[in-house]
Amino acid sequence: MQYRKGWWLFAIAMLTAGCVSKKKWEAEMLNREQCETQRQQVESAYAEALDEIEKLRLDLREERGAVRALEGVVRDRNQRVEALLQQIERMKDELAAQRKMMDLTLQRQLEAIAEKEAAIDALRQEIAARNARLQQLASELRDSLQAAGIPAEVILAAGEAIVRLPAEAVFPEREARPSAEGLDAVQRLGEVLRQYPRFLVRVEVHHDNQPVRSRRWSDSWAFTHERALVLARLLADEVGIPPNKIIPAGRGEYLPLASNETEEGRARNRRIELHLWLEQDDVIARIRALAGEE
Repeated sequence: MQYRKGWWLFAIAMLTAGCVSKKKWEAEMLNREQCETQRQQVESAYAEALDEIEKLRLDLREERGAVRALEGVVRDRNQRVEALLQQIERMKDELAAQRKMMDLTLQRQLEAIAEKEAAIDALRQEIAARNARLQQLASELRDSLQAAGIPAEVILAAGEAIVRLPAEAVFPEREARPSAEGLDAVQRLGEVLRQYPRFLVRVEVHHDNQPVRSRRWSDSWAFTHERALVLARLLADEVGIPPNKIIPAGRGEYLPLASNETEEGRARNRRIELHLWLEQDDVIARIRALAGEE
């Protein structure tokens, strides 16, 4: 307002003084108006610039807050990453320790397996040697009987050898005392058995299902038991086999090999069996030990 007032005073003075022509005055007035317009535009632009600056300051303040928040997030995440890296390193160490322990355990297991395999091989060799000795003993017993004209057969089963011969080759029918030929057969058996002192022998006598018909025996069980006991005593007393290596067993009619419906079947069932095996045989116990059994 003071500026405009001064302007009008200047204009009046100029007119009064008559120093400026009307055309110059109009030009000056137009220039003044243009200057005023430009001034107003500059003031408006300046005000807008101030508003924009204030807005930018606010935006900058907000962005700085966002940056600080983001820096906090980054810092937290870096801490988490560092913690995870440390955890990974611990896990690597634990894994390495576990792998070392597993390798050691595996090595021990492999060594134990190797030891068991060696023990198993030794057992196989021992079993093979034992079976060979059983086969040899049984074959010699069979050959000795066959040399005397007595039919005999050899069976290998369940770690023992079985020499089987007809009961009539030793005992007369329905008798519990050996015949002369039977005594000779027992003597032959004993001579072979004495060469194998580590073997035990179970003397089994079997019969058919026909009644014995005697006051001495109530049934075939008692009859075969007496026959087995007689054979055991002959082997001990006449041949010299230690009694603690002989087991007499009368089996009666209860383990037939053939049907008792025919004479041939009954004759096959009337038999003597010598079951032979090594005394103090710890093979089964050693196999159970290898298998982890009690």
